[in-house]
Amino acid sequence: MYKPVDLLAIITTKSGITGYMYQKTEKIILPIKVSAKIKQPNIYDTIKRTAAAFGAKPALVKISMCENQSYYTYLTIFRGNTSLDINIDLLDAIGISKELELPILINERILSQQGILVTKQMIESSLRT
Repeated sequence: MYKPVDLLAIITTKSGITGYMYQKTEKIILPIKVSAKIKQPNIYDTIKRTAAAFGAKPALVKISMCENQSYYTYLTIFRGNTSLDINIDLLDAIGISKELELPILINERILSQQGILVTKQMIESSLRT
């Protein structure tokens, strides 16, 4: 049987991280220590393993729209010929892309409206300063 707990605090030290959980009914505090020396699965490994458990594979990251400085970002997962786009935070998407070596696709409108066009003149000017 599982019992609900609240997260009281997370304390980081050189030797690792300790999370303190509190179970209200039993009035028990449980310190959970994670050593910095022990390799733990990270969130990116978990995403990859979870997708694989369903016969799917993370394929790419898409940044589809920007509105009021908020980027609408999706992780695309393929299962056979079917794709699923999952809305995720931009920084999470960049981390996932880096860790799982996934390509990032950006909507052309975002590039043309917010991007900086690199020109020969710009490069020459920056090299002079």
